[in-house]
Amino acid sequence: MEWGKYMKKVIESNWKFIAISVFLSVIAAVSTLVTPIMIQWVNQSDQFFSIEIVSYIGFAMIVTFVIQTFMIWFRERYAANFNTRHLMSLIQKMVRMSYDAYSHYEASYLIDRIFTAVDANYLFLINSFGVLARSVLVIGVSLFLLATVSFGIALTMMILIPINYFGFRLINQQLKERMNRMQEASAATHKDLIATLSNSDSVKASGDVDRYSNLFSNSFRNTFQTLAHTNQFAQITSGGISFLNQLAQNMIYVYTSFLVATNQWSVTQLIILGIVFPIFFEAMGQLTKLNLDYNSLKVSNDFVTNDLDNNRERQGTFSVDHIKTITLDTPMYKIGGKDLSLAITAEISQGDIVYLKGKSGSGKSSLLKAILAFRPSQGITINHIVISDLNYLSLRSRVFYLSQQVTILSQTLEANIGFGRTLTSEERDFLSQTAVMRPILEKRSWHTELVENGANLSGGERQRIAMARALVADADVLLMDESLSSIDEDNSKILMTEILDYYRDKIVIFTAHNALHLNKASKVIEIK
Repeated sequence: MEWGKYMKKVIESNWKFIAISVFLSVIAAVSTLVTPIMIQWVNQSDQFFSIEIVSYIGFAMIVTFVIQTFMIWFRERYAANFNTRHLMSLIQKMVRMSYDAYSHYEASYLIDRIFTAVDANYLFLINSFGVLARSVLVIGVSLFLLATVSFGIALTMMILIPINYFGFRLINQQLKERMNRMQEASAATHKDLIATLSNSDSVKASGDVDRYSNLFSNSFRNTFQTLAHTNQFAQITSGGISFLNQLAQNMIYVYTSFLVATNQWSVTQLIILGIVFPIFFEAMGQLTKLNLDYNSLKVSNDFVTNDLDNNRERQGTFSVDHIKTITLDTPMYKIGGKDLSLAITAEISQGDIVYLKGKSGSGKSSLLKAILAFRPSQGITINHIVISDLNYLSLRSRVFYLSQQVTILSQTLEANIGFGRTLTSEERDFLSQTAVMRPILEKRSWHTELVENGANLSGGERQRIAMARALVADADVLLMDESLSSIDEDNSKILMTEILDYYRDKIVIFTAHNALHLNKASKVIEIK
């Protein structure tokens, strides 16, 4: 999405929040400026400070505090909902990436960058528009107050504005490139670290703790060096501009102190400077930080556009409501830039149980993935419609895929089987009576919390949970890829019989590392 269109969409979808933030920021700015304005008014009107005037100033400060407190409560409450919606929209973009792009970037890297993008959007939306309105108002009023004290001082402050703006703009352009490299390096390091340390069995079985230093020390060093170089650049260059600001401020203080000492200025005028200068430079600092947040947002938006949107899965328009037939006619697909084809021809209909026979690496798993349209392919039709013409989400909603890898969440047993939906009481009662779930429920309840990646489960139990999901799925096709490999032969036969009974009159295609279930198949497709 073009940057201008993206910003327009952000503003249009959050305009109420932006409007309220700007309004409250303006009120807060006015409250902040009440003190110097009243002091200057007293000074120019030759009046003396009274209890009433001091009370007004105190009241203005209390109002400022109340408004700021309300702003924090309001924006953070809004931010919780905004961040949730934005995160889920990016997760959906990630899920809709092409299979090969998804595999290439790897999930942990994408998730790391997505959370960084959510943070960048949060910081920009929550702060930017209100900060911009407040800073512009504060700077404008501050320059006016300074002009009433000394036109020369106001002019000096005006000269500092373009120096700060263009200086920090140049710095932030360089920071954008450095921040992108830093985010990529950090995400890549986190990806490998999580992949390694999430396997608790492997971690605890290792007798060589130093191997983790050998594995990650170089990548950690590179990541932190990238961070250090980015921080060095940001702090040194911004420090130069801050030095100019501080130099101008100190020189003005020295000059005006001399004027007070020689009775050319009143102490009240010096007090006004002492109040206005911090307000002015704080507003300038907020503008420069806003520029940095803006560039962080652009870096994140580049990731969303280049890595997520540009790798969106291409698909057809025909929806699938019910799968009756699958036709294979020398299916062809591409893996890693290499064209592959399978010399097989088959017509698979409802009620067929198909055993895919072939050596390891012959392409059995790839064929199952091609039926799910994970990759663009030829030679496959669903209900006599070319698979590339189908809407893939509707196709996959009618297919249940039991893969070799089982995802286990750090949630309850019931939540792991429901996997995004709540099981009905009828489903729980049904599963409790199945050979798939009985052994698990003898030791656990539906509310038992499972740990990350099912570390408190055996390999067979993880496969049973995956099969339980299949038993409550509304699917026309079941694809089983070595789905019983971790279960002993006797139990494997029982479970296979049970799941085939559940999927009778539907299409079942399965692979296995042995011919144990060959007698269950009504058709055999051999891949050579």
